[in-house]
Amino acid sequence: STQTNRRIFRGMVHVADSESWQRIFQLMSEKSRWDLQDAEVGGYLERSFDFIVDLMQRLDHSDPYRLDPSGDERLGRAKRVRRQALRLGGEEAVREHAVEHFGMPAATLTFARSLPAPIYEPSRAASS
Repeated sequence: STQTNRRIFRGMVHVADSESWQRIFQLMSEKSRWDLQDAEVGGYLERSFDFIVDLMQRLDHSDPYRLDPSGDERLGRAKRVRRQALRLGGEEAVREHAVEHFGMPAATLTFARSLPAPIYEPSRAASS
């Protein structure tokens, strides 16, 4: 219902604005073992926004709902792919196989692109 969607959205906005939530994400980004390029970060944030809006509008008919939301299927497959890739060529092979098997599907949603401003703009400190 619209009322439920509004309530969920307001809750998400409240959480995103909270200092503790921002502090958690700051710590995660500082401690991360994997650096992402700004374009990747922007792409993931746009995709996340699109998925959230789609989920709130179409629920069990939405794109994210059809993509194994619990992750059970993909987690099992990821373990098998990783073991096989390590045997074939080490960590570099793992990265290549990960992109091949688990890359993001083609984007069809355009909610983020219709916003008046981009969701993510790289900080100046990160680019200098």
